[in-house]
Amino acid sequence: MSISTYKRSIRYRNTAIAVLVLLLLAAGFKVYAWWQKAELYQQAAAQLAAGNAVEAEELFLKAQNIGFVDYKEAETAQALSALQPVTQAKRLFSSLTDQIASAVAVNDAGSLVKAYESYQSAKSQVSKLDEGSQKRFAETAASYNIDERFAEAFGSVKTTLIQSVEGAIAKKKFDADTAVGFLLQIPAAYYKDEAAKRKALNPLLQKYDQGRLDALVKSKSLDEVLKEGEGLQKFYKDRGWEAPWVAAKLEKAAQDTLAKLEKNDLGGFLAAAKTVQSYKELFGNSSKLNGYIQSVVNGRLARAEQLIAAKKYAEADELYKTLGAYRDTSKELQALDQRRLESDPAVLLQKAGIEGALSAATSLKGTNGAQTAAAAITDKKKLVLARLFADQRIEVAEGAVPSDLTAVKAIRPADELSPEGQPVLLLEAASKKRKARYVAFEAHGSELKPILDLEADKLESVRSGVVSADNPVPERTEKNGADKNSQDKNGTEAPGSQAGAKAVYEYRSGRYVFVKSDKDFTENGDNAGRDVNGDVKQEADKKDPKDGTARDAKEGAKDAKEVKSITANELPKNKNAKVVFQCDIQSVADNRAIVKFDDLYIVLTGKFRFSTGPAVVTGTYTSAEDLKQGGKTVKAYVVQVSSLVQDEEA
Repeated sequence: MSISTYKRSIRYRNTAIAVLVLLLLAAGFKVYAWWQKAELYQQAAAQLAAGNAVEAEELFLKAQNIGFVDYKEAETAQALSALQPVTQAKRLFSSLTDQIASAVAVNDAGSLVKAYESYQSAKSQVSKLDEGSQKRFAETAASYNIDERFAEAFGSVKTTLIQSVEGAIAKKKFDADTAVGFLLQIPAAYYKDEAAKRKALNPLLQKYDQGRLDALVKSKSLDEVLKEGEGLQKFYKDRGWEAPWVAAKLEKAAQDTLAKLEKNDLGGFLAAAKTVQSYKELFGNSSKLNGYIQSVVNGRLARAEQLIAAKKYAEADELYKTLGAYRDTSKELQALDQRRLESDPAVLLQKAGIEGALSAATSLKGTNGAQTAAAAITDKKKLVLARLFADQRIEVAEGAVPSDLTAVKAIRPADELSPEGQPVLLLEAASKKRKARYVAFEAHGSELKPILDLEADKLESVRSGVVSADNPVPERTEKNGADKNSQDKNGTEAPGSQAGAKAVYEYRSGRYVFVKSDKDFTENGDNAGRDVNGDVKQEADKKDPKDGTARDAKEGAKDAKEVKSITANELPKNKNAKVVFQCDIQSVADNRAIVKFDDLYIVLTGKFRFSTGPAVVTGTYTSAEDLKQGGKTVKAYVVQVSSLVQDEEA
């Protein structure tokens, strides 16, 4: 019992000793901390008294950081509050001093400018504080000679930068852009003021920029020069610096380039003009370059109009297409194409797909809904008519011209010859017997059908579907071939008679046929007179007054207006009627002549000197007979001829 009590007492004692030791250690540590804090405070107070604000602030802060013991807490807080502006300023100026020294050592204007901007920012903030704070800041700045340091530093750097720019100008290397930028950043205060700064720098910068741009003009394209110039102008604009010499120099360079190209290379001029006008920041609407460019373009457009007026369409087309690189000339080109189509028949015919050599090509006014038309004779002896419509559709019609047609003098429209209102082309060609040969074609869809073919001294339209011809010979068709009787025995042209006599032709069944003449047929001693065409008109021999044929001829002259004009294939429908028709005599035997018209055979009888070839017959279909032709028998219609008009026999 006594032993266990003893052990317990020993434990209590040891515990008490341990607690006491801990208390003594804690008390000792606290005493040490209090002493340390008091020592730091005393040192801080001593530094403060000595004017070392930064060192005093650091010591006061260390003392304040020992927070588990109290020692002049209020005094420490008050001292730190008073020291804060001063210590901040000193730290700032100490840092600025170091930055200035480092920048000057390597001529680093950028770092120097940054240091200056920090100084100005701090001054701005202090200016918002109380008067005491502003005074302490100024005193601190003065103690560091900060303003003098900056002035000296900027002076040194400025001199170095100016020397760098001048050296670049002298060497023509123009690699001192960084130096120029730094010069612009140097505060105006170190030049006295802004005006003094511009006066000092502008001559140098202008000389540098003009030298650089001159070098670019010699070695770079206009676009590259303007691109560099645009960058240079932006460089100055970003730094708030006006450099009017840049735009002036670029404008002159552009003007010189444009003027040189205008003389010899319009395409190059227009490309350069578009390049110039794409730099809107350099050349605004007020730039004289825009007026110059527009005047050149307008002049070329006027030139194109002159070329069109002179019918130099290819040159005008080329000019418009060249101008199209600068501005839209599609309307002008479209108008030019229309003008060419209207005035140059070959263009419309070519557009219509007509190939080969063309002769007598003629432009025609548009009719029947067409805007314009053109006609010509191809090397394949075809007459072609091309008509252009408003929707740019082209319709082509063509027809074969007579194989013996030569020397076509003109092709002209003669729509008045079509009672149906169809387009008609009238060809005027050379004639050995009369002043001209007239061949008319009527358009039916894609086909040109011949409706008239005669030789006369003159052809006139009387009214729709009726024409008159002065001194005509019988109408010639393609199947007739060349007239055998166009020359006399001496090889000269057979002369006509009754010059000025007229014959009337009427449109019937798709073709003009002879109707009447305006003079009665005359008689002479050899049974032959002259018709209105000047050709021999044969009548029955008047020596025998009993001859019925002669009487018919007289009656025909008396009542010519009662004669019915028909085509040969209409003969079977006109039995016992007096008719007049044109035909082609195939063969002659005694006083009989054989005519074949398509599949129709006609026998002409009467006391006339029939000859093969074209003829105009007046007579009466009286009967029909069987006729042997080529080993077979065919039906033939017999016509008692009262008047016959043919070319004079050789």
